[in-house]
Amino acid sequence: MKAIVYESKAGHTKKYAEILGEKINLPVYSLKESMTSLSSGDEIIFMGWIMAGNVNGYDKAAKQFKICALCPVGMAGKESSDKTEKDISAKYSYAPEKIFYLEGGFDINKLSGIYKFMMKSMIKMLEKKSDKTSEEAEMTAKMKNNQDCVNEDNLVKTIDWYEKL
Repeated sequence: MKAIVYESKAGHTKKYAEILGEKINLPVYSLKESMTSLSSGDEIIFMGWIMAGNVNGYDKAAKQFKICALCPVGMAGKESSDKTEKDISAKYSYAPEKIFYLEGGFDINKLSGIYKFMMKSMIKMLEKKSDKTSEEAEMTAKMKNNQDCVNEDNLVKTIDWYEKL
């Protein structure tokens, strides 16, 4: 494995990449940095933030590198990780045993433009909804409180996978 490459919008994915890099002793690059720092075909762990079911940066990274593990970072709680991993596996035709969903967080202050507008609209919609699921209620609370769920413990499965290589 050559490196960890990430795409981050609000900083949660970057934090996970830095923690993982320290734990498994791999260099960490943003996707932009990786294009000049790594060679085409290098084996990497890719980490990207999820929006509307897409892992941002995945397509670009997959064209340039061999992605050996995929770590999507999203706002859904741990109870949704299996479903998220299955959905991402199906969407990208990627091996489910090499996908490690990580609960990230939310900070409206780190968003701008269309992203900020969309998320403000989503928060208002969720706040007005009277029949929220438990997952929607949890997500609403995270968004209202700019919650950060990045935690080293969330990387245990990824670290275990890497150590078995």
